[in-house]
Amino acid sequence: MELKNKIILIVGAAGLIGSNFSQSLIDNGAVCILADKDSSKLNKLKKRLNCNNPKQIDIKKIDILNEKQIISLRKYINIKYKRLDGIVNLVANDPKLNNDKTNFKTFEDTNLLEFQKDLNVGITGMILVLKHFVRLLKVSKNASVVNIASDLSIISPDHRLYSKKKVDYNSKPISDSIIKHGVVGLTKYLATYYGSQNIRFNSISPGGILHKQKKIFQKKISKLIPLGRMADINEISSSLIYLLSDKSSYTTGTNLIVDGGRSVW
Repeated sequence: MELKNKIILIVGAAGLIGSNFSQSLIDNGAVCILADKDSSKLNKLKKRLNCNNPKQIDIKKIDILNEKQIISLRKYINIKYKRLDGIVNLVANDPKLNNDKTNFKTFEDTNLLEFQKDLNVGITGMILVLKHFVRLLKVSKNASVVNIASDLSIISPDHRLYSKKKVDYNSKPISDSIIKHGVVGLTKYLATYYGSQNIRFNSISPGGILHKQKKIFQKKISKLIPLGRMADINEISSSLIYLLSDKSSYTTGTNLIVDGGRSVW
């Protein structure tokens, strides 16, 4: 087990990616503190997870833009666990950014209030989380933070994939690209800032993950990927396990691209 007895905080645990990550961390022996704003989804996730040791799962509701709640969770973790060995930060993949169709507008129709709301969640929320939990990482002998971005941190979205006329998807909002670039920039900044304190910061930029998309969309995007297919979620999880484990002890400031080669073309 690569992560046996490591205390890992997963922020944004109740979503599609977070749920899979949670199971992978548990399977690798980690004690997981699963945090999300949706308590109902958290409770469902806890029941759904395959875990023989109930001490490996701890769920906590948290609004990442509520600094008092963040501080309260930090105090709780400090009292119960005394440290954090890792953080998985999924706040830049908040469901509002991906599922709220009011966000999917042309660039000319960009609503600044919606844009700022997205940035608050994806960037400010991530900064608040790291600002308050880094002190618990300092207690660990080999702490690791993994921030989840996407291939939009490297390439621009191909708007042809999301055209209403051809596929039942709208174009990606500009906030998506800006946030993902910001996640990678923040990761590199903190990697140099905390390197001397033995806290590693890395990011993962996954490509398209296969999950109930329409067949026509799967076919179109697969043609843009050298490996000829979308990713299985477990292929992203294996990269996460590596970056959280001691096997990556000399890896920091890296943006690990897991996109089947799409960004190479």
